[in-house]
Amino acid sequence: MRRRRAAQARVSAGLVDVNCPRCGGGFECGFQAGHCACFGIRLTERLRVQLAERYRGCLCLPCLRALIEADARRVAGEPPAEPPAKPPSQADPHG
Repeated sequence: MRRRRAAQARVSAGLVDVNCPRCGGGFECGFQAGHCACFGIRLTERLRVQLAERYRGCLCLPCLRALIEADARRVAGEPPAEPPAKPPSQADPHG
């Protein structure tokens, strides 16, 4: 019963449980509610277009931050940082 109330509260607050298409991690998107954590994230137009072409739906904040950092490194001509590890569910079992 407690879970049902929590789920109803999320729906009524406009939050939607989603999975990030980049890392597979779950998070709550508040876009429809008008107050999502990503609203404070600033993307270059080039990066926004690239993300829209590559991913369908919202990305989690850690992925957005990593992509912004990687884009800034590319623009500055710096070598890319190590890519973040995939969640265990997406790790290659064959090494």
